[in-house]
Amino acid sequence: MKIGGKLITGFILVTLIMGIFGIILFTNVSTVISQNEDEISRISEVTTAALSFSEENYHTQLEMWEYAYQPTEKRLDAFYGHKKTWDQQFEKLIAATRNVRLSAEDQAIIDDLSVNKSAIANTWVVTIEATKSAATGTVHESSGLYKTLTYPMFDPKTVDPNDKHVRETMFIGEDIFDESKFNKKVEAFEKSQRTLLDQKMKQSQDTMNDLKNLYIIGTIIMLLISIIIALIFTRYIASPIMQLKDVADKVTSGNFDAQLPEATNDEIGELTASIEMLIVGLKMKRGP
Repeated sequence: MKIGGKLITGFILVTLIMGIFGIILFTNVSTVISQNEDEISRISEVTTAALSFSEENYHTQLEMWEYAYQPTEKRLDAFYGHKKTWDQQFEKLIAATRNVRLSAEDQAIIDDLSVNKSAIANTWVVTIEATKSAATGTVHESSGLYKTLTYPMFDPKTVDPNDKHVRETMFIGEDIFDESKFNKKVEAFEKSQRTLLDQKMKQSQDTMNDLKNLYIIGTIIMLLISIIIALIFTRYIASPIMQLKDVADKVTSGNFDAQLPEATNDEIGELTASIEMLIVGLKMKRGP
């Protein structure tokens, strides 16, 4: 193989090694980044759903207590509007938690919320039914101005909020809230997910830093390997040339018995053959 071919082979070898290294590193980095982004996205979805439900949980309860203390059709309509959103947000939260691996503690909170949610909602129904039964006005098929949602059709303004039955249902609902610790569990779950999200974000950043360092170290290693390969090829090519130089120096000094390097199938081999012929010619001229 000619010297040019050897140089091309060395260049291709170095390029191939660096290319394989780059592909492997890029694939691993892309996989890790994709996994981190996917995990963060799913945890973020749970955190957002938990926050939305927590806010709606507060507003729904507030609307119920405002209605119970001062029954009006507008407040009843507002409560049902929030109740509908409350149900939707809870379903979104449950759906989001199915896409992540919750800790045992967080899973227990979700299970408790699922069980207690129906009981909480039932207390609201009981309170509304109590105000309906306490209404002194006429119950109409369609009772007025607010048709956003379907709810019991009666005139809430005729309800006495101090009615004993109405007050008892309100207190029962409050007791169920307190016993189930519904609000505290919602807040605890939301806080837990926000903390987990912060941890995952930090872990992702640490991973990126590790990958960056790995890339730098890998690049340095590949450069060292390339330099070593280049030195090997340089020595492989230069060594015969240096041997030929030594032979030429000896011949110049009159030593025609210098050992020539082995002939190769390249330009150095051709040069070796030429020097050998030169030595033979000089020996013939010098005579025995």
